[in-house]
Amino acid sequence: MARMLLVLVLIGAVAGQASGQAALPPFDATRFYDQARFDAAIVPYTQAIARNANDARAHYWLGVAYLYGARLYRFGLAPFAAGHAARAVAALERAVQLQVGQHWRSPDGGCEDARLPSYPKRGPDGLVGERLSAGGRSQDRHNR
Repeated sequence: MARMLLVLVLIGAVAGQASGQAALPPFDATRFYDQARFDAAIVPYTQAIARNANDARAHYWLGVAYLYGARLYRFGLAPFAAGHAARAVAALERAVQLQVGQHWRSPDGGCEDARLPSYPKRGPDGLVGERLSAGGRSQDRHNR
């Protein structure tokens, strides 16, 4: 679950519409879906991927849809969604692979470079930061 959350965070930038691609409708995660409605809801994404296998936005929204199905399955509300968690991870990872290093149009209209963020390394004590030992005021300074 943590892996799926990390993937979602990393590709949140994909939500901006890329130039030259048709707008895809966002997946409506406020509705309850039975199998027929869920299958109909993911048609735009599967069709977009069939037209262009490198469409990061289509992979993103398909992953979001599968993640929603997996959550419903987890709570016993969607027995048809048994394999959706693995499909969600695969689709979201593919979206990240396609988007990293490419330019994308952000929601505010600016063009930014989508790159994976770098995270600080954790020390042996599990804390992020550096030890200050100068001047007798020896304390740990860290970002938690």
